[in-house]
Amino acid sequence: MQVVCDSPNSISRRAAVKVAMGAAVVALLAACAHKEEAPVAEGDVIGEEAGKPSVTVSDRRDTASDSEFARLLKEDKVSSIRLIGDSITAGFLCDGYGPTTDVLAYDGAYGTFYETAPEVDCWANRFRAFATDLGVGSFVNAGVNGAKMRWLAEDASAWIRESADVIFVMLGTNDAVYHTTNEYWSFAETGLSAVAESCAHMVVMAPPDNAWTDYDKLMFQDEVERVLGEVCAAHGWEFISLYHAIQTGTDEFNEDQCHPSSKGSAMLWESIKQQLGL
Repeated sequence: MQVVCDSPNSISRRAAVKVAMGAAVVALLAACAHKEEAPVAEGDVIGEEAGKPSVTVSDRRDTASDSEFARLLKEDKVSSIRLIGDSITAGFLCDGYGPTTDVLAYDGAYGTFYETAPEVDCWANRFRAFATDLGVGSFVNAGVNGAKMRWLAEDASAWIRESADVIFVMLGTNDAVYHTTNEYWSFAETGLSAVAESCAHMVVMAPPDNAWTDYDKLMFQDEVERVLGEVCAAHGWEFISLYHAIQTGTDEFNEDQCHPSSKGSAMLWESIKQQLGL
């Protein structure tokens, strides 16, 4: 076996090359890190420094990645919106919760319920203010404490007394306590199909995760998210998830760790806006 030894000169040359390569890598990483910039504000101009046509953030939203709901808003095709949900939509335990309007939210086998008043600080009323500013004439928050997807499957008409251009549905937090995954799947298929047939467009939302321990659960919120996502994918319905929008064990929830606080509810609205490109 022949052993080949490097000369001192060759070792020095290789060491110099390694040092030079290492310096280049460090410089490249530093350049990449330097490219991180602060978030672009509404109306800011981007692209000019590269010699490209200037584009505003608003312009950038006019892309294929925008939601169908955002497109309908931009084309002035949304004159009425209805929210269908449980206490998270109703704003239970949010600041100011209690008063209601005279607008019927649900009237069926499980009782008669009226819309939460607009002054309650919940995500639904932040949505209401946003939609009203855009000229949406009718906005109904049909969130009902204790509501389940089962209610929608059994009698969607109890929730939809009047039609709306767009209906948002977020149900599943209470179902997780009372129904198995297979049962919930069946209720979602039936209930959401009924809603989709009653409006021009439907948006389905998976509820946020929670650390609710008052009851033994038959399924958890990740299962609710999975079922809704797969059902919507199968039917081509618009779907977004709020599963990770707020954090349990923080002041984003009330003490029961189930109902979002006003702070958490505001974060839900921010997530909805971001996901829908509003």
